[in-house]
Amino acid sequence: MKIRYIGLSVILLSWSFNAVAVCQFLSGHQQNPVNFQIPSNLSIPRDAPAGTVIFQSPEILAGTVNSSYNCSTSYLVGAKNNVGTTTPAASLFPIGNTGVSWKLYAASFGQLTGYPNPSHTSNAGTFGLNNSGWQLSLIKEKDVTGSITIPAGILGYVQLGEISPISIQINGATVIAASCTSPDNIAVDMGKYTLADFMYEAPITRWSQIGIRLTNCPQGINSVQLSLIPTASSPVISPTTGLIRLNPSSTAKGIAVQILFPDTREFNLNKKYTFTGFSSGSDIWIELRAKYYKYTAGYEIEPGTANAEIMYMIEYL
Repeated sequence: MKIRYIGLSVILLSWSFNAVAVCQFLSGHQQNPVNFQIPSNLSIPRDAPAGTVIFQSPEILAGTVNSSYNCSTSYLVGAKNNVGTTTPAASLFPIGNTGVSWKLYAASFGQLTGYPNPSHTSNAGTFGLNNSGWQLSLIKEKDVTGSITIPAGILGYVQLGEISPISIQINGATVIAASCTSPDNIAVDMGKYTLADFMYEAPITRWSQIGIRLTNCPQGINSVQLSLIPTASSPVISPTTGLIRLNPSSTAKGIAVQILFPDTREFNLNKKYTFTGFSSGSDIWIELRAKYYKYTAGYEIEPGTANAEIMYMIEYL
């Protein structure tokens, strides 16, 4: 028996795979900054709803840095946040935990959303972004308390496929949640009466003015909302007619306090009322009226002190 050997030679061939990017800068081209100038101090009404625009720039042109690029196939378009999280397809980019977000619009691409967004694409080709137009907005997304700082620097980038041809740059700014100075306590003189004033079906009581003056109001407050909140010491009798009980320190019996508007409309304690028509940055004057109200038969009324209190809440819009 002869044993033969079969020689097996193995040739290992190697290939080098170089991934080809969909989008690339042209030779000598690079990222182009877009610089937005934001007022150093911005104010927003303290209780403005989410979505309120704090700042919106005019259209700003990109710089003169050559930033042309070529994309061999269709490519994804979007933006990436440099100061917070990027949520794919979302149009708002949060600035840390400030409650303020930024939003970017481009004449070339429309509203930019978080990258990647499969529904926002552009066709293949060679393009240039020199002198392209961009608009930046700052939006209240969550509650803003006190004052917050938006640092200077790069907010984010425009992302086109694999490249970031545009950076969004701003100067620093401070955003203040604006409110007026309001009085802690408002004393209302209700006057003096005799039992005879309450013997009639429609008792003879005078109106007393409730004046709420809001001072030191900054620019940007265009309207306020007022609501009245009954207290445990002067609970509500009828919320729709603005009727509240006397407090426990009162010795009078059979009467209550009613709150109305100057035109005698009843103040609904379940509602918020909006006041407008004043100049932004000026003091705000809100006037209501109060009077004693007989809610029992005349012979059940007893003389004495008649005091009540109610809380007021102002929201700045």
